[in-house]
Amino acid sequence: MSRQNIENNFKLRIVLVMLFALLVLAGYFIVHKPITPESAAAPGLVTWRVLVSLFIMILAGGIGNRMGIHIDENPLSSAVIQSGLGLGILSVYVLAIGSTLGVNWITLGFIPLATCSLLYRSVFKWVRQVTTALQEILGGAGIFERWLAFFMLVIFAASLITALSPPFHYDALMYHLVMPQTYIQQGRITHIPWLVMTGMPQCTEMLYTMAILPGGLPAAAVTGWMIGLMAILGISGFFQTGFQSGSRIGWVAAASLLAGETFASSLSWAYIDWMGLFFGVCCLISLQAWLTSERAPSLFLAGIFAGLAFTTKYTGGILFLCGFAAVLILTNKNLHYSGRALVKTILLFCGGAVVFPAVWLSRNLIITGSPVYPFFFPAAEMDAVRLSVYQGAEPYGEWWEGFVLPIRATLWGLESAEGYSVSIGPLLLILASGNLLRQRTLKVSEKNALRLGVIFFFALWFFWGIGNRLSGYLIQTRMYFSIFPALAILAALGWDAIRETRWKTIRLSLFFGAVILLSLGFSLSNLVLQTIKQDSIKVVTGFTSENDYLDNNLGWYAPAMRAIHDLPSGSKTLFLYEPRGLTCVPDCDPDEILDQWKLSRLTAISNSISELELWKQKGYNYLLINQAGMDFLADGKDPHHPAAEIQALKDLLKQLKPVQSFGESYRIFQLP
Repeated sequence: MSRQNIENNFKLRIVLVMLFALLVLAGYFIVHKPITPESAAAPGLVTWRVLVSLFIMILAGGIGNRMGIHIDENPLSSAVIQSGLGLGILSVYVLAIGSTLGVNWITLGFIPLATCSLLYRSVFKWVRQVTTALQEILGGAGIFERWLAFFMLVIFAASLITALSPPFHYDALMYHLVMPQTYIQQGRITHIPWLVMTGMPQCTEMLYTMAILPGGLPAAAVTGWMIGLMAILGISGFFQTGFQSGSRIGWVAAASLLAGETFASSLSWAYIDWMGLFFGVCCLISLQAWLTSERAPSLFLAGIFAGLAFTTKYTGGILFLCGFAAVLILTNKNLHYSGRALVKTILLFCGGAVVFPAVWLSRNLIITGSPVYPFFFPAAEMDAVRLSVYQGAEPYGEWWEGFVLPIRATLWGLESAEGYSVSIGPLLLILASGNLLRQRTLKVSEKNALRLGVIFFFALWFFWGIGNRLSGYLIQTRMYFSIFPALAILAALGWDAIRETRWKTIRLSLFFGAVILLSLGFSLSNLVLQTIKQDSIKVVTGFTSENDYLDNNLGWYAPAMRAIHDLPSGSKTLFLYEPRGLTCVPDCDPDEILDQWKLSRLTAISNSISELELWKQKGYNYLLINQAGMDFLADGKDPHHPAAEIQALKDLLKQLKPVQSFGESYRIFQLP
């Protein structure tokens, strides 16, 4: 055999061996499937959702930058308030365009993209402000601050993973995501009769609608996560200029918030509380700028952000009340204004505060007949009976507890528990007390910040205590998230005082530094363990299905909702004692404020028909009962759900045969 033939034969063997290797490799992995279609698609889906949310934030920043607002010598604070104003403008845009031209790819896709391209200079300038400021803050951080930064980075990473997962938290399934999803399904923003929460201001839900259309439900949660990130950056940047310790105490201000387990975990919930907190940050930045420069535009802008907090939820109006108290006190006592100048200053703040709320109050008045629907006055779907159920909570605790409210909210506040219902962590209270150790004379900017923090703290204490006596619902800490940035400022200034304090040769900062790291570390570990337990990493990477993920986190509720989907096409299901309807609307009517049975019973009696006939007339084919919820109320301790009323429902259900049961939690009945 010639040398050429030998060489050709060897090449052929190489090719055959390589082909054999590829065939065996392909055959092996076809059988063993190391990568499923779901896991292969997961990185692209994650990237897309993050980009959708990032686009909204960048567009908002570009809009705010184009408006020309800024804080002298503080690029990070400038970028934060620019994005805050831009988000407020975007929310009104979505409301206006969605109510007129509809919710579609042109109104919420093409037009925003075109706007971003027209504002490209402002957009690039805003991005450059953020990146440059972050480099400066990180560059000035010491070892302690870098540890805090690392802990907070892990918190944000863990919460982002959960945000990218299918939503399962209670209020998101009940209305925060139900409203945007319904608007997208019907192609227009309208009043939703079966969801009274559509009467609430919906600044955040408008942005969620903008995110969900291209990115799905998790894109809304990621948008909320980015708003939380901007709030934390704003708190850190607040101290960038005019403070002796600069951004180093800004890290502690941020840590004092994220040490609260509810603050950390709620970053991923697709709730609206972080939006209110973010506007609180923007308001404080603007007030601080006004106190430093006495420029009227800064005060007007502070009013704008106080009003924007109101557009997240009615109780966000606490920011206006506290801001008004601060402006009144500081104008009168520290700036020595009087007479006409004082009135002008107050009107300037109030004028800014009415701009955005006027949009939502006017909409409510036109659609429902009440500007503050669904509260206070009968209007639209809210009659006197429903109002009594919705608003009639007894004050929580004894009257004297209001005098120790900050301590009780800190120590007894547990997530989802009765009462305060939020875990705010220990650092806000601990570090704020450090201001009592102050020794050096403060600079003007530091004095202004301290005064703002103190006035906001005592104003919050007063309004919170009074609110609880009016309605027990107002004891919940999350109603007042917009004020907590002021408490974080107090905590940062307290840490600044602690850093300068020595007892003999002992530096108190060593002890309190350990307290800060320990508290933030507990919050971090709790969140990471939650993320692992929830299987968020698996579902985001495609290694577990969304159904399995929801079953793991929602129990029997998830398969019950799938069963609703499997009912015959065109069926309509009425929920009793189950308010969450995200996964089944418009094929179901959730029991939003747990009054469906009460209303059905009263209506049936007044019309001399049975409840079954009434439901049939309304087009319902099936009934879903939250058995656990009904049993919980069966003892009659809740005045809005008398035992006789619950027993009447139980007697009615004996006439029906369950179509399907889900443990001891849910039952589905077919109506005759």
